[in-house]
Amino acid sequence: MKIILNKNVPGLGALGAIKQVSAGYARNFLLPKNLARLATDQTLEQIKKETGEREAKRKKQQDKAVQLKNELEGKTFSLQALANKETLFAAVSPQQIVEAVKQKIGAEIQAEQLHIPSPIKHTGPTEVDLKLTPDVRLKLKINVEAQHA
Repeated sequence: MKIILNKNVPGLGALGAIKQVSAGYARNFLLPKNLARLATDQTLEQIKKETGEREAKRKKQQDKAVQLKNELEGKTFSLQALANKETLFAAVSPQQIVEAVKQKIGAEIQAEQLHIPSPIKHTGPTEVDLKLTPDVRLKLKINVEAQHA
């Protein structure tokens, strides 16, 4: 049975992929959970149209991400946090980093795009990973300064 995937299905394929699966697998698992739909001539034409639109949108997002990466590279973002000498009272949150980026260059990033390997609890320079798209990543330089209470 030929089906078109509505979502990414581990071990089977990605969104929009056309696959040949057994009738039982399609009827009992994929179709009831809305993970796939039957591949008819009409749905195949619709998929071609959707794929073109999706590809154009992905290309636009990719270009935007590369432009933002070029803006962010080489810049250091400063944060102030309450501290006792070199140790912070509370770890730096991803939201604080997002605000620092927004203040310095006006760029909008999401806290979910940041990967902080371990909590930032000390003053001084550090780096965090920023994943703009699956293909565009960079190390964001952060400098944490002590703000005495």
